[in-house]
Amino acid sequence: KITSRCGNLSQNLKEKARALVCRWGLSFLAKWFHLLSRTLSAHRPVGTLSAHRPVGTLSSHRPVGTLSAHRPVGTLSAHRPVGTLSSHRPVGTLSAHRPVGTLSSHRPVGTLSSHRPVGTLSAHRPVGTLSSHRPVGTLSAHRPVGTLSPHRPVGTLSAHRPVGTLSAHRPVGTLSSHRPVGTLSSHRPVGTLSAHRPVGTLSAHRPVGTLSSHRPVGTLSAHRPVGTLSSHRPVGTLSAHRPVGTLSTYKKK
Repeated sequence: KITSRCGNLSQNLKEKARALVCRWGLSFLAKWFHLLSRTLSAHRPVGTLSAHRPVGTLSSHRPVGTLSAHRPVGTLSAHRPVGTLSSHRPVGTLSAHRPVGTLSSHRPVGTLSSHRPVGTLSAHRPVGTLSSHRPVGTLSAHRPVGTLSPHRPVGTLSAHRPVGTLSAHRPVGTLSSHRPVGTLSSHRPVGTLSAHRPVGTLSAHRPVGTLSSHRPVGTLSAHRPVGTLSSHRPVGTLSAHRPVGTLSTYKKK
């Protein structure tokens, strides 16, 4: 009996202790949430750990990713920018006033002096020229490339004579300024004997291969067909109505 009573008593004590712990925990959580809600609404901005500490900062004055309140991210001091050796020297330069890839503060990259451009022999002489006023491939300042004088174009014999002509007004391949190529006069077409006679004809009105202007090719007169003896007699017949190999058109059997 004593052991059973002791067991019941210990079980009751455990249940009371468990209930007390649960009540204490619930009350603590309620108070904590109440305080948290008061701080979030009254003095603490959203996403901060205290009323004065911004989000992602370690103190109220130190920005995110900085080592002090005045030193920006990725710098070695408060006034030295990222990737520079001093507060006034840009990245990749040897001094505060010397640009990248230059030998002095006034000399551009690839030049021999501060006023001489790349690939030139003097400050005023362009690339590929022999003097400051003479263009590339010319013999003087005013003479264009491939010309013999300043006014004579390439491939001409004078300033006004085009390429391949004998005079300034004579076109290429002509004998005079008005005569077209392959003609004997200014009005005679190519391959004709006169200005009005077509190619391959004997007169201006006679077609090619005819004996007169009205006689077709291979005929003996203007009205006689080819291979006939008259204008009405078919080829291989003796008359206009007699077939080949017959003696008359009405021959009976």
